[in-house]
Amino acid sequence: MKRFSIARSSSRRLSNGLASKVSLSAPVIALLLLAGCSAEESPRPNLVLITVDRVAADRLGCFGGPAEQGLSACALAKGGTLFAWAASPGRGEASGVASILTGLPESEHGVADNGYEFLPDRFETIAEDLQEAGYSTAAFVTSPRVNTSRRLDQGFDFFDDRLSSPSRSQTTASQELPQKISDWIEVSPEPWFIWIHANRDAGLIELERLLSRLSQMLDAPQNVPGILFTSLRGERESENLGVEQTEERITWRSHRVPLIWRPPLTVAEQPPRVSRRLASLFDVAPTLRAAARFSDRRSPFEVASKEPIASKHPDSTGRDLAGLARRPTSRASEQERFVVLHVANSEGEVGLASGNHLYTRRSSSLDGSGHPVPMASLSAMKARFATIPVGDPIDPSGKPSARLEIGPWREDVLAADSPVPRLEFHLARRLARSRANETSTPKAEASHSSTSGALPATPATPASPEPKGSPE
Repeated sequence: MKRFSIARSSSRRLSNGLASKVSLSAPVIALLLLAGCSAEESPRPNLVLITVDRVAADRLGCFGGPAEQGLSACALAKGGTLFAWAASPGRGEASGVASILTGLPESEHGVADNGYEFLPDRFETIAEDLQEAGYSTAAFVTSPRVNTSRRLDQGFDFFDDRLSSPSRSQTTASQELPQKISDWIEVSPEPWFIWIHANRDAGLIELERLLSRLSQMLDAPQNVPGILFTSLRGERESENLGVEQTEERITWRSHRVPLIWRPPLTVAEQPPRVSRRLASLFDVAPTLRAAARFSDRRSPFEVASKEPIASKHPDSTGRDLAGLARRPTSRASEQERFVVLHVANSEGEVGLASGNHLYTRRSSSLDGSGHPVPMASLSAMKARFATIPVGDPIDPSGKPSARLEIGPWREDVLAADSPVPRLEFHLARRLARSRANETSTPKAEASHSSTSGALPATPATPASPEPKGSPE
């Protein structure tokens, strides 16, 4: 069922196979066996994934926000890389977690935020991959919207969602969580993978306290783990202004999220690098797989499913952030990338993030057909675009700041130099693929109740169970 071939098992199969060949001399066999042993002795790194339910990138000083905000989050990037333009698909919390753990969009994994769908067993999570490779795995969740009822605990030896109970305040969670993690690390063999999901309901200050305590606890000098920090979604403009917003819209703040990757064993004293290439939540799982040194080279859409998937999305496949951060050698080697953007309301706005633009418009009856909205209708659909005001990623003279200003929204989208026709074409293609996946997946699973992604229409509110594999 697990498809990854890892370095350790590969070396064992190689040495066993070669030893059976009588044509090889004993010295050659001995050298090959010794090489396999030395590969086995190279330990895999510890890995930590920290996610927050919602934080706009411009809340943090290192992403262009007020200098005094987000100091603990920004400190995680020392020695690592800040991704200045990281796009979230933007649906919601449960679907965002499923996308992070599988590397797939909602149209593939089927976990929606406005229903009771759970993650079907046929999808492989990053926790299952690492568990198969010999990692101890644990998750610590403080949000009531992400728990075992969604089957997001697949692959975790230990899954603690007790702090997500409504009876536990987020202040209590930030105080107790670091000690819970420390207790688990003490009794768990290395290498280990820890996922920490924080609820921001208590405010940014409480989140800062939590991240500060986690940094002090995780950065043990003997084995500094790789740390990946991101938010599942940004924030509405109304959340910043404290007013009710009647129509949810796609803006910089709603879909641009902080994304930080610090590789394992990094000396956290050097200032972070800044990458301006488009990144997304789909890059999380491939990055952790690469850091754990998996040898599999298939796309995440093949990796994440334990069964064949009919559709492939070559241009939305997740990337390893370490490779994404490296400057391309030429424009020809820089493949254009796109990420489809949504709002919680399925009838609301849709959009597209590219390496250079943010494009959005209202939903159309043509969406899902594969046909672009006619140019003459785009004004009525309130089509808008902005050029991302960051330096050319290939131009070394680009400014070192990660700050993104509000782009120049254009009313005349039909100007001769407008990128809208091209962006609309790519958006239409991707919405058609998503619609095809949404309509085909339920039919394929309808006859398999054990792997169906749908719960009863009126489920009882699940009680917070004891965490799996509790060390107590």
